Amino acid sequence: MRERKTSIRTPFVVFTAFFLLFLSTMPAAQEENFRWQDASRELDALAYPQSFIDSVKNKHLGKKSFPRQSVRALPGRETLIYEVQWGLVKAGFMVLTAEPDPANGQIRLGMKMMSNNFVSSMYRIRDYSITWVDDKEFYPLFFEQHTREKKFKRDQYILYDNEGGKLFIGGRKDTVIQAPPKTHNFVSALYYGRTMDLKPGDSFALNMYTRPRVHPMRMRVRKEETVSAGSKRYRCLMIEPTLSGDSERFNKNDHMTVWIAQDDKHRIPVMAKSKLKVGSLTARLVQVIRTE
Repeated sequence: MRERKTSIRTPFVVFTAFFLLFLSTMPAAQEENFRWQDASRELDALAYPQSFIDSVKNKHLGKKSFPRQSVRALPGRETLIYEVQWGLVKAGFMVLTAEPDPANGQIRLGMKMMSNNFVSSMYRIRDYSITWVDDKEFYPLFFEQHTREKKFKRDQYILYDNEGGKLFIGGRKDTVIQAPPKTHNFVSALYYGRTMDLKPGDSFALNMYTRPRVHPMRMRVRKEETVSAGSKRYRCLMIEPTLSGDSERFNKNDHMTVWIAQDDKHRIPVMAKSKLKVGSLTARLVQVIRTE
């Protein structure tokens, strides 16, 4: 039985390796016409209008407020562009944005995922996640996610009641779940980590909602590494998230590592890597656009 299992697995691994090598040698001409800026503007049209967000807040929260404490602030407007690869294959771009709204004491954080022309010919991806966070402590106030993957389409939101300890989840089906105050989503958790003064061996805890429930999460700083991105080299902290509850499934199937720059005063994420059943996805920083 063992020999049969090995004989089946080995050809698959060899085939996958040759397939990735073949894709990596494909002509790059088809990507010369792909511009992440155009795909990014396409995603902008998916965001909920402010009037809709206000109506959801008024319906569930009224004029509730939550005590705030000051933490280390991020810069003004910021756009971080990453090239995404699947193994050796260029797959597309990820764009992270931060737009302060000082009049309302909030920051609008965005994460866009866009497949390039080659990948889109097989499986087109246009995903946009947005979260409004408190500009003092970076806990989320509102989250929206717009998913466009091949023929699949979904729009949903989460309204955070940090005073009442609830999440109002809307989309195809409206639900309400109990949640600890300052529960995070995956976008706010990334930016919240940038506010922390960390060193190898440190860790910090937070709660994060991932469907269908809230999980306690611990961010562990494994070590310090030098990472090359574009023409620069950054001294980074290698950070790995772990979840309790369903942590075994999360760690084995969705394992992610993030490298945060320590020689940049804004502690920008330089690289992120997610292991897949076949290969891995790597997002590496290629451009920084910032307005202080």
